[in-house]
Order: sequence, then structure tokens, then C-alpha cells
Amino acid sequence: MDLDRPTDRAAHPAPFAQTLLVGFGRHRGSWLERLLSRHGHGVCQATGWREIRDHRPHVDLVLVRMDGTAEGPDLCRLIRSHVDAALIAVSGENTERERLRAFEAGCDEHLYWWCGPVEIMARIDAVLRWARPRAHTPEILEHGPLRIDVATRQVWLAERDVHLTAKEFDLLRVLAGRSGSVVPRAEILATVWGESSGFAGRSLDTHVSSLRRKLGRWVCVTIKGQGLRMGEPDPPG
Repeated sequence: MDLDRPTDRAAHPAPFAQTLLVGFGRHRGSWLERLLSRHGHGVCQATGWREIRDHRPHVDLVLVRMDGTAEGPDLCRLIRSHVDAALIAVSGENTERERLRAFEAGCDEHLYWWCGPVEIMARIDAVLRWARPRAHTPEILEHGPLRIDVATRQVWLAERDVHLTAKEFDLLRVLAGRSGSVVPRAEILATVWGESSGFAGRSLDTHVSSLRRKLGRWVCVTIKGQGLRMGEPDPPG
């Protein structure tokens, strides 16, 4: 399929989202393409990274079939680094290990293939709501060298553009918006993940580690028994 020509443009002159499917094959790809098209998505497909690299499609969302393969996380990391779009890993495995592999590879969501079309679309819609710019909240949050544009979901550290996943950004926004106050862990889970399960808690820990690695440990300070807060920037070296 031509990556420059998403399907169903005639039926949807202004698609709800442009979506790229990667590695799904003919049968699963066709089923998912029909589902997305019925919900207003313009859809294109690619077999792997080489095709994406050669065509550089402009899309809002990328769905990657991962299914426990060793290559899946590497493909997700490549897409995360080179394609400016929300990223969802789709897998037939619904295990904690598989979900963590997806998040550690930079995905914004892990989608279980067999969960059914209603849940598939609900999860996709939720990711797009968080990932897309919010023109109605032109808010800038600043803390030391850190600058956060809430409307465009961009982050700069000492004038350097830093790319964050959707969940990383949402977590950072919660902490930055509380001006150094402690945010209870349960509140973070409810606000960012919409749940407080054991898996969500482990996902929070993973995203805290990722934010510290990208921005510095001071952005996510753990207050034992209470929660997290944004600390003070490290002094210039």
C-alpha cells in the first residue's frame, strides 16, 4: 500500500487521525484498517522500518505489531526516535512482561489484540486525546531550566528540546503544576493512568526512572510514604 495515500479519504475528507499500521500482515492489517476507517481514521500500512524510513509518512498515530518478538522493541524505538506521532504496541500477549517491554521501548500504550473492537477504539481514542496538542490550554509551566508548553506538549531543558512519551509528559505536567508540593502516588495513578492497579504502579515507577534519565533526578523526587514532587534543579556544573 502506498504510504502517501491513506485509505478512505473519499469517505472521510478530514480524517479524525492519520494512522500507520506496521507489521500486521494482510489479514490482521485489513481487519484493523477497516475498523479504524469506520471510525474516521485515514489508514496506511508498512511492513517494517525500511518502508517507513524511505517514505517518511506524516501521521498522528502508529500501531506496531510486537507479539513477543525480539525485534519488536527495537522497531518501536526506531519509530519513537524518527516519527513524531503517538505510538501503540499491539500484541497477542497480555502479560506484564510484554506490557513492560512496550513501555520501555517508548510506546504510549500497549494494546492486547484480543480485547475486542470496542476496547481497541476506546484505548486508541484515549491515547490520541493525550497526545494531540490542546489549543484551548495555552499554558507554559517553568521551573528552573525546565520549560513545558502544555498546549503543544513540548518540553525544553536549558533550551534543549526533550522528547517525552505521552505518559511521561502527563506525569511531568502533574508534578510541575503543583509547584514543588508532594503529589500522592494514588492521585498520580488516577490522573495519569486512570487506575491504581499493581501494573499501573509498576508502570509509574518505570516512567519516573525514564523522566529522571531524560531530565535529571530532581524532576521526580520520591517522598517516602507520601508520593512524588518536583525538586530543585541541580546547580550548574
